[in-house]
Amino acid sequence: VVYVPLKNTKGVVVGSLFVGYNVEDVYQSIFQAMAGTVVIATVVIAASSVALYFVIKKIVTDRLIQLKGVANNIEIGNLSDEPVDAGKLDEVGAVITAINNTTVALNEYITDIHDVLAHIENGDFTYSSTVDYKGDFIKIKESLNNIVRVFSDVIRNVKDSAESVDSNSSQISTASQMLAEGTSTQ
Repeated sequence: VVYVPLKNTKGVVVGSLFVGYNVEDVYQSIFQAMAGTVVIATVVIAASSVALYFVIKKIVTDRLIQLKGVANNIEIGNLSDEPVDAGKLDEVGAVITAINNTTVALNEYITDIHDVLAHIENGDFTYSSTVDYKGDFIKIKESLNNIVRVFSDVIRNVKDSAESVDSNSSQISTASQMLAEGTSTQ
């Protein structure tokens, strides 16, 4: 607010003149500035939200879609897919790494079980599991090795029994011949 003195022709102050702004005009200007700021802020927030959506979609959603495909394949027994790129070491990356490691471990177990069974199929009852099974899978390894051991014992017992039968039949044959010779000489 500014007051300007009013002087007469002799230079004597006879009054004052108010020079300033209309309060309504000032409030109107402030309101327009605030409205403009709100509009600009809304546009910036909307643009940031759209950009954030695409960033999250790229970083998280795309990897989760790949991971879902791998999980679906594991569910149906297909473990031969290539590992999914974990990307960043965030929570999604940690889950992807865990699924990849699980798939690798399951493939190792399946290959090992196949190898042991192939040796049994070919009559080799001395071969046992060589993979380091973990957690609840240790029970499978123990059972597999026990099956090989039991089969080996059964085969050894059958072989021993066959040798015993062979030996006993030879003795019976010899005894029968001796008895026949003894009967014919009488």
